[in-house]
Amino acid sequence: MPTSATGRSESPARTTRASGFTLLELLVVMAILGLLAVSVNLTLPDPQRQAESEAAAAGRRLVELAARLADGRASPVAVALDDGHLSLQEQRAGAWLPLTAAPQGASRAPLALPDGLRISGLEIDGLRLAPGGPDNRRLVFLPGQPPLFRLSLSGRHRSWQIDGLANGQIELHDAPPQ
Repeated sequence: MPTSATGRSESPARTTRASGFTLLELLVVMAILGLLAVSVNLTLPDPQRQAESEAAAAGRRLVELAARLADGRASPVAVALDDGHLSLQEQRAGAWLPLTAAPQGASRAPLALPDGLRISGLEIDGLRLAPGGPDNRRLVFLPGQPPLFRLSLSGRHRSWQIDGLANGQIELHDAPPQ
């Protein structure tokens, strides 16, 4: 029997303590684990978001390559804007055909857009072309004449604009929220 300052205790309920955790202790531990899980989830990169971002940057490089090729070849080069991919084309015998030769280190393979990323618009010289229309399939670069254009890409998480400036520079920007 335990002894205290007031005397000996005869109560059997106080002599042994049940082992285990209280409900309050379990709830506190669960809350802490939940907060840890949320913080880990927020810090991990989203692979879809990263793939969209990389594809937008690759699209800018492809458009820039088309502009450089047009200047270097003295013949028109185009970026074909098809559903799901961008590709380089050249004009031969009055028809647009896939590019046959690209500079060393540059790929002429089509750029496949990841799921969720799509071409949402094309504006040339201030004129917005209807998505999917016949004029919205090709962005043409003539030698020495850089077009003013804005190619819009929309993803699940973000949107981008590839802008062609009057000085021939091609830039990639985050699109403003709509």
